[in-house]
Amino acid sequence: MLITWVSRKGLKRFKNNDAVALYENNKIFIAIAVDAAEKNNTSHESDLAKYWANAVIAECNFRIDSTSMLKIDINEIVAILREKQKNLRHNYLHETASYAVVFLDKELQVVTTLHCGDCLFGSQKNTPSINWLIKPHNTHQQQMQLLAAGCQCHSHAYSRFTLTRYLNARRFYTPELNEFPITDMEQLILSTDGYWAEHIGERIAWEKLEDDASVLRINLSEEKTLDIQSDCENFVTYTIY
Repeated sequence: MLITWVSRKGLKRFKNNDAVALYENNKIFIAIAVDAAEKNNTSHESDLAKYWANAVIAECNFRIDSTSMLKIDINEIVAILREKQKNLRHNYLHETASYAVVFLDKELQVVTTLHCGDCLFGSQKNTPSINWLIKPHNTHQQQMQLLAAGCQCHSHAYSRFTLTRYLNARRFYTPELNEFPITDMEQLILSTDGYWAEHIGERIAWEKLEDDASVLRINLSEEKTLDIQSDCENFVTYTIY
């Protein structure tokens, strides 16, 4: 399994507010990508993305180590997310973020995703294009759903930058759950919106991106290797064999 993490600060951002953490053993693979919002492009120092990614995966690691089966299920991961969200009020009361979790059961050959906000999961096989398998939680997507249902709506009221579900200290939004077989997948991809929307969708050159942009690629057919290409320390891994 070749794991590649590519991440950079956007030109209009004070610092890179994306982060990823992962866990892997012989039975399962878990990864979480986080994209924290930067408040009005200020120099306010926040480590919410790194904190949330590490807190979730560290707790997964602890619970897996506490069972002889060396596994965890998706309901337990949701419980961890709910539990850890309560701690945000102490240091991150006014901050928000998006996140997406990938949970791969190697024995069942099934990947389950949990996402809240506009981090996306996709796959690739024998093609340069990415098949995005989940939808962002924003008002632009809400508008698309209304239009598809034949409803009239004013386009100015909808934006991909306005989230309808997100991580915050005041309220726990239950993440959306989706499940996919991996039989037709060669690469699993986790992405923040700077990558999937600005770089891929708007075709803006990597070095000219205004938003932070990050992508985690998990190549299932390659030998076990880590390739980290980031402008800051925003990658954490727990690997147990």
